[in-house]
Amino acid sequence: MSLASNLCAATQDEHKLHVGSPAPKIEVTKWIKGAPIDSFEAGSSYVVEFWSTTSTACKAAVTNLTYLSHHYKKVTFIGVSIDEKDQRLVRPYVEKMWKKMEFHVAIDKQTSFTAHQGYMAVNWVLAAHKRYVPLVFVVGNDGNIAWIGEAKNLGVELQKLSF
Repeated sequence: MSLASNLCAATQDEHKLHVGSPAPKIEVTKWIKGAPIDSFEAGSSYVVEFWSTTSTACKAAVTNLTYLSHHYKKVTFIGVSIDEKDQRLVRPYVEKMWKKMEFHVAIDKQTSFTAHQGYMAVNWVLAAHKRYVPLVFVVGNDGNIAWIGEAKNLGVELQKLSF
């Protein structure tokens, strides 16, 4: 079942993540690039981008995310692969894009090999009532969600948030 079809089946009670909410936990299967990040540290800010190997928009967003990671050095940038039919395809994708992806990269924690809706997709993306990638969450230094939106708007929003 895809991200969009799972969203249609979700109830309104599940759509509880919004700006001002405490950021959910980070639960991933594995980190492919960068040091593992187990939790959000108080006083630090994060950008968490959700992407998929099958999305051309996600591939295009990599360059912008890397550019912003160089500009906002005090912000930790994380890319999490979600909604993958076969997680084995993620590592080769990242290896091909290695020099362009200059941020932490992880694979969503899935409940089984065939279930491609993992913890991060459900507790972040679907909980925010979103159904597209690339989707970005900014976690402020207070541990709360400061912004949710499309990757193409991230630079303007980071500037507004004074990071």
